[in-house]
Amino acid sequence: MEQGTIGKMFNYYFDPRFDDELMRASDEFFSEKSVNRVKQTEFQDEKDEEMFNEWFIFDFKLKNGKTPLENFYEINPYNYKMSRLQVYKDLQENFFDLYEVEKIMLGEGLILKSLQTNKVYQVREY
Repeated sequence: MEQGTIGKMFNYYFDPRFDDELMRASDEFFSEKSVNRVKQTEFQDEKDEEMFNEWFIFDFKLKNGKTPLENFYEINPYNYKMSRLQVYKDLQENFFDLYEVEKIMLGEGLILKSLQTNKVYQVREY
């Protein structure tokens, strides 16, 4: 994945036109009224920020019912060519679980087995 891929999404959503969505996300994530915590990036610690960012991109639902990742892919705000936009589509296909490493293939990827379902995945990194 090209460096800055996720950062481009954050730049798009951490913009004044999304202030209401960010405050709603912050209130939902932290289960409290957060006094501009997200907008000003005043997190308690780095782990809070990392967890919020991951949750926001993959799990938070915007008012239109889509995650920021789904929305970003569909509207393509930077008019990316399909080859670059494909990364955002691929990011939507995540399987969160605990995995056992079955095999390491140096320079190619991994074979993982889900501890919950026993399903086997081949993971590649380009």
